[in-house]
Amino acid sequence: MAVRNTSTERVINLDGPRGNAFAVMGITQSLLKQFKSRKEVEDIMTEMQSGDYINLLMVANREIGQFVIWETDNNEYLEILK
Repeated sequence: MAVRNTSTERVINLDGPRGNAFAVMGITQSLLKQFKSRKEVEDIMTEMQSGDYINLLMVANREIGQFVIWETDNNEYLEILK
């Protein structure tokens, strides 16, 4: 019997392939759909796209930070993800 390891699925390494902007937006959108209305998700996604990568991470962290573990060696990212 295969068991899905949900703990590793919630770890997002921003230095790897799951750390690019499109992947972070996809993960964020997927999680938000579980507990926000369609309009709320659309508004959050628009906000994520309204700035640079730092803005995207700040919004993602605000919205799903309690559900994921962010990993990175980038000190700038670490500062905003505190």
